[in-house]
Amino acid sequence: MYHGALALLMCVYCCGWVSLRTAKKEDRKGDGKGSDGQFKSFQKNYLFVYALVMFSDWLKGPYVYALYDHYGFTKKDIAELFIAGFLSSMICGTYCGSISDKYGRRLMCLMFCFTYAISALTKLVPNYWVLMVGRVLAGIATSLLTTTFETWMVSEHHSRGYVASLLDNTFAWATQINGLVAVFAGVAASAVADRYGYQAPFVLAVLPLCVITLVIWSTWNENYGNRSMSPVARGYDILRNSPHLLWLGLSQSCFEAAMFTWVFLWTPAISTPETKSSLPYGVIFAAFMTCIMLGSLVFEISTHTTFAHLPYVLHGLPILTSIVPIAIPENKEIIFSSFLLFESTCGLFFPVYASLRAQHIPEESRAAISNFFRFPMNLLVVTFLFTGAQKDNTSGFTLLFFTHLAGLYCHYKFSRVSVGDAKAASSPIL
Repeated sequence: MYHGALALLMCVYCCGWVSLRTAKKEDRKGDGKGSDGQFKSFQKNYLFVYALVMFSDWLKGPYVYALYDHYGFTKKDIAELFIAGFLSSMICGTYCGSISDKYGRRLMCLMFCFTYAISALTKLVPNYWVLMVGRVLAGIATSLLTTTFETWMVSEHHSRGYVASLLDNTFAWATQINGLVAVFAGVAASAVADRYGYQAPFVLAVLPLCVITLVIWSTWNENYGNRSMSPVARGYDILRNSPHLLWLGLSQSCFEAAMFTWVFLWTPAISTPETKSSLPYGVIFAAFMTCIMLGSLVFEISTHTTFAHLPYVLHGLPILTSIVPIAIPENKEIIFSSFLLFESTCGLFFPVYASLRAQHIPEESRAAISNFFRFPMNLLVVTFLFTGAQKDNTSGFTLLFFTHLAGLYCHYKFSRVSVGDAKAASSPIL
């Protein structure tokens, strides 16, 4: 079933991708300054690095839970390891963004490579405390991954004078590439895990990190945020005076909290005691990532008119998919199908919220504010894992249901407040 689903989804994606590229063939001609060779070279360089970064990250994704389980840890132990990573990201993440704004985004991208490589290698040791150190390092690295690379790209894009509208093009390509390399990573992880054991994907993940380090060191310029004051203080001041950014951050946090908690839940949700050691986790993971690519195609197809509706779709559909494992926990085929739909909304989420951040967050404190957004997300995930998610899947998916519902409400408030602010700004002063 899982191999067939992956093949079908890949066929659908390829047909959609070819159709979209054909339809946009004329649009790619004569886009002004942004479409010249310099922009294409800049974009390809960033997307190459981004592809390797995500390939390294996704190699580890399918087997984190499975490896801990293979080492004989209980579900409570595994939950504690997951919690350590999210706590690390929550505590250190806020300062990672501030440090990158002050001391350089390129430097922090290089630091990510080093930290993530050490984290991956700790998976070779079946010792709880060594794995705990690895999870703490992974939390720090994840904070750098999710903000620093994007922040460097957006800042460099503007500093080189490329048209702002082309950022959406880069975000869309990044999401599609993210999904594509995740598919290959899932298949590669499955292949090496079958041959060499569950530790093999983590060793393989170190190789692209070495390549990334060389490329960034030799081709990227350094850029900074506001260095005249504390980036944390500046970010806090901006959020305090920008209610729409608070609602944007909360809606993003709700979706990401549910998404990362789902990572802890999906493996036991589709497996049984009889099948958990034989399921092709890499292939299943690749199917999920293909759905992310399909979601990114929907983003590319969307126009400025339909863009405003996409956040409601990506927040609304997961409310429905969260009900499925609660209502029919024994029907693994239907649960798997609902997970595919959820992953499609993730494919929408990444470019939609990247575009919203680029539009609304000030450049001088972009990394700091982006990491402020991650604080409530990590707090929610830690709370979920401490409370319901580690007890049973029904409790976990019930929490996801209400979190997605809260995310939908927060985005509604964001859209209302941001429209109100725009109208106020455009009103004549009497």
